[in-house]
Amino acid sequence: MKILSIHYSQTGQLTQIMEQILSPIKKCFTIDEVRFTDNDAYTFPWGKKNFFDTMPETVLMKKMPLSPIHYQEEKYDLVIFGFQSWFLSLSRPCSSLLQDDEFKKRTRGAKFITVIGARNMWVNAFLDSKKLIEENGCKIIGNIPLVDRNANYISAITIQYWVFTGKKDKMWGIFPKPGISEEDILFSTKYGEIICEKLLSKQENSLQKAILDENKINIPWDVLFIEKRGKKMFRLWASLILNKGKNPFKRNFFLFLYRIYLYVALFTISPIVISIYALVFRPFMLKSESQKKNVILHF
Repeated sequence: MKILSIHYSQTGQLTQIMEQILSPIKKCFTIDEVRFTDNDAYTFPWGKKNFFDTMPETVLMKKMPLSPIHYQEEKYDLVIFGFQSWFLSLSRPCSSLLQDDEFKKRTRGAKFITVIGARNMWVNAFLDSKKLIEENGCKIIGNIPLVDRNANYISAITIQYWVFTGKKDKMWGIFPKPGISEEDILFSTKYGEIICEKLLSKQENSLQKAILDENKINIPWDVLFIEKRGKKMFRLWASLILNKGKNPFKRNFFLFLYRIYLYVALFTISPIVISIYALVFRPFMLKSESQKKNVILHF
């Protein structure tokens, strides 16, 4: 079996996760390991201006140039694909990879295992990847999302601290450390053991069930609620910025408005709407909510 492991990571966190997952698999199979880059388009730490300027093209999955990738094989049977979620979407370098002609040629018809490193909202990024992967005649047989388990509003603050300063310590000495916990990163070795076992026994079709049986993967109802509605608004903002921001001044103006919207929506409107939904509507939506989660988790 010809296996390609490929991922993009600014901070190095996803690289740590991939290394843990691949460790047991490499004892059984030879793997072509690639960490691809973006020609330094997105440096780390990010400046605020560059961070928000990334949003429109990311959300609308506009293709960007990547650094050349050196493959060891002409064709691959299995791809272990690691990516992040940016602005409730597949990160732009990763969506660009899935649209790259050379990558598509070498992976056409292959099976995919997706590995996600996210703050807490990974569903839309996964659905973006699923769409592009399936368009190339491929099939996802497993999905492993790892998230920051801190409260939504806390992690929204700490992730910005990490991204803008490059420091992965306790902000002001009181906030929890940003990112995925070391415990969860180390535990991901278990997923590698499961993958190895299923590949050796040729039981790939039961891989996702085995991953979920570890009871580490869940989609909080409030996160699902925000993702569904937030992505629609992000698409509207992305289209507005690209259509109206035809010069740097106009683009920066509309990006400034988007930043105001984002912070107001996240820290003011969202808590109110979620509280009302939880008290008034959610009791009648539990079955539908469960069905949606089931579809996402079992794709």
